[in-house]
Amino acid sequence: MAYKIKSKSNRYVPTSMLKTDSDEYKIRRDEFAESQAKKVEETHYEVLKAMNKVDKQKYQGYLIGDLRKTFSKYQNKEGWKRPVDAYVMTKKEADKLSTAITFFQADVPEVEEVSMPVRHKEGLVYMEGKAYHVKSKGYQA
Repeated sequence: MAYKIKSKSNRYVPTSMLKTDSDEYKIRRDEFAESQAKKVEETHYEVLKAMNKVDKQKYQGYLIGDLRKTFSKYQNKEGWKRPVDAYVMTKKEADKLSTAITFFQADVPEVEEVSMPVRHKEGLVYMEGKAYHVKSKGYQA
């Protein structure tokens, strides 16, 4: 990238030809860094603004923001497109996760009720409890 050097000839000089310790080089480098940071900040702000609009919309009775939180909690940590295989303790959470998987992966997951040992709140004994196994095939679109 060439910059205009303030001199008598008012000429353009490639950045590579400027000495890295010169004041002109430092000024141009700082101006470039500031302009790039401003672009990134504006882009980030626009993305967040768009996400906030979408998060307030509803999908099958749930806010998309809540579905995003639920999906990110249970998604495969290797990548969101990979299959989800999770155990949840309540029917409500299983329904919410199922809806989130349908929204983000375009897949209808299998939800199966299973019995599972659950620690008593005192922590002394295990009891037989219900859990829900939610399993998807992964991203389908």
